[in-house]
Amino acid sequence: MARREDDEWFLYGSYFLVSDKTAAPVSLRIRQVPGNGSCLFNAIAAGILYNSSSITANDVEQHPSMPEVRKLSSQLRTKAVDMLASGIKHTEQLIMQKDEMIDASNLVRLAADQYGITSNEYLENMRDERVWGGGPEIVALANELQRQIVLLETTDYSRAAQNSNQSSHDGCSIYLKVSALFGPSSEGYEFGPPIYILSANQMFPKKRGVQARENHFLAVFPSCSV
Repeated sequence: MARREDDEWFLYGSYFLVSDKTAAPVSLRIRQVPGNGSCLFNAIAAGILYNSSSITANDVEQHPSMPEVRKLSSQLRTKAVDMLASGIKHTEQLIMQKDEMIDASNLVRLAADQYGITSNEYLENMRDERVWGGGPEIVALANELQRQIVLLETTDYSRAAQNSNQSSHDGCSIYLKVSALFGPSSEGYEFGPPIYILSANQMFPKKRGVQARENHFLAVFPSCSV
């Protein structure tokens, strides 16, 4: 069977999630997304479309096409900015992690201060498809969708194995761990299972770890519930 053009977005190699919740690492599939400023929204869109279907992580040919991902990505960017703007206007609080709350105004202000601009300027800039989204937008979408967004990062599995009494890695596989859990708990999956994204370098997996500047997001699909 001929490969779809979109199949090329899936990374080759062996990837696993190390978690205290599982006795052994969980295998993952990782999907690259365009690094055009909308990588965060593309990665989340790929996760949403994947979870809304009955396919499995390894059904590469059945995953949503990149045009579908881009279309939803644009909608998600708008939802995120609208959520933050509404939160500021109505002095609302958003769920950061578990029971931790933050004022929407403070969340945006902290991000805007990094660029030396006002909150309104930050939100206006974020509507531009070329502007890179980050923490505030992840929190906004997790609250808007009522879905937990799980942020992953690479890890040294030899250390993780020592801490969890697991066998050492084979030297060829790449291991990830949970960096943060944004938004409401996904217990019961009332609004859908968690969405997994990886914060990494745009050259991942060639560049990773402490030497690689994190400037990109990718979509991640566990082979089973974590």
